[in-house]
Amino acid sequence: MTDPVDSPGKVKVRYEEEPSTEETAWLIYCFFEDFNVVRNHLKDLWTAYKNGDVDLTAAALSTNTAFERFQRSSVELMLELASTLPVEYANQLKSYDSVQGFLFQVVAIQRGVNPDARLRPRDHYNYRLFDIADWTCLPVYIMLNSFLDVIHPNQVPICKPGHFGRLNMTEEIVDPRQKFSQDQIVLFERLLPEFVFLSHMKDRQTNKYLEIPGEDELTKGVLKMVRTKEIPVWLVLAFQVQLDIHYTLLGNTSRPQAELSTAAIRTVNSLRSYLVSYSIIQIHYCHLT
Repeated sequence: MTDPVDSPGKVKVRYEEEPSTEETAWLIYCFFEDFNVVRNHLKDLWTAYKNGDVDLTAAALSTNTAFERFQRSSVELMLELASTLPVEYANQLKSYDSVQGFLFQVVAIQRGVNPDARLRPRDHYNYRLFDIADWTCLPVYIMLNSFLDVIHPNQVPICKPGHFGRLNMTEEIVDPRQKFSQDQIVLFERLLPEFVFLSHMKDRQTNKYLEIPGEDELTKGVLKMVRTKEIPVWLVLAFQVQLDIHYTLLGNTSRPQAELSTAAIRTVNSLRSYLVSYSIIQIHYCHLT
């Protein structure tokens, strides 16, 4: 009789689920869908401001709150992708160009369109996919990314007026190429150089960057982008909203600045009147016995 032989141990089988293109695309789609819901709401809000139905304070605070929401949503998207996908795949989807590019490729394949093709040699992307490009703010990212190349220490890049054409202040442009040029004029001539100027302001004694009183989310995000040369996902969305506001107001784009200036002057005058009145008031104390 032979001695009994121990039976081999149980074989452990581990199954790994392959990353799903559909699931990844769905998560990214929902992110941009939520953004566009807020985007359309803000368009309606600034239209109401233009028509006099909403004041500037309500419109501005709502917009700034939306920018805070974009930041939270982008963080939540990255966490969701990290918990859903294998590490090697999730690490490839951490920036705007990778996240947007993934969805852009999926849509292009479904439509049978080559995303890398160009209708004209100087096109910045395939304008046959303009709807999804605008929906995901691709033109804005292309402009911000190109702007980073001209940012240098202690220099403020100034765009020569008319370099990208003439700004149309009477009607919204719908042609993709013309709209791209209009966006370039607004960003490169009017908005971004001012933010770069602010980013260079330092305290002469400490050589530290100056803190801007009442800094809004857009300003905070742009200053960080200029100094780090990194474009967060939410900032692309915020700049798209900023462009939407420009096209909503069109000929009245200077109105918010004028209202702010008027309010500031009124506040200063009120404080001066109060200080003058306070200085001439004499207070007499009486002692009760």
